[in-house]
Amino acid sequence: MMSGKVQKMVWWGIALVLLSLLAACGSTGATGSGNTSTSATTTATKQATVGTGGATTTASTPVASATKPSGPLVIATPTPVAGGNGQGQQVTLADRVLVISNVAKQTGSNAGLVAISMMVSVENTGTNAIPNKAIYFQLVGAEGDVFGLPAASSNSPLFGTITAGSMRSGTIVFQIPSGAASGLRLLFRSEVAGETVFVTLHV
Repeated sequence: MMSGKVQKMVWWGIALVLLSLLAACGSTGATGSGNTSTSATTTATKQATVGTGGATTTASTPVASATKPSGPLVIATPTPVAGGNGQGQQVTLADRVLVISNVAKQTGSNAGLVAISMMVSVENTGTNAIPNKAIYFQLVGAEGDVFGLPAASSNSPLFGTITAGSMRSGTIVFQIPSGAASGLRLLFRSEVAGETVFVTLHV
């Protein structure tokens, strides 16, 4: 039979084991539903939860985006315009038709400048009214130079709101350096990002 001293030591040992088990359960519960941290998943980042010694950390791994940026649509073979001077072309978009006709190169307003004029019409083929603004039209040279319309061009009847089923037409004139007058393209960038187009001009 064990002595009283030995029995006390055994009971103390059992008590210590039980306390250790209770402490371990308590630390595990601390990371349960009451203390769970939530990390958001974005299109560019995938969040992974990693347990390290009872603590919770978050590791981020880059994920390729499902949406790829797209540049302007280049119109390589435009539709010819009936009745034009052979330089006209038609571009059909989702809610409008852009017609460029009678493109011409003329003497510029100052020495060293040339004027690129073109008759343009925009027909609204959608069901809602659309805007048509001077800033939608830019010329891009062969070297990548970009030219906007002069402020006076904003008075052209081409610009303004176009109601469904109607059309606006007018002549626009770009004043550009004579050295940039070759390999020109019209950049049409409307309020609809997916309708940005490059149209090669036959000048």
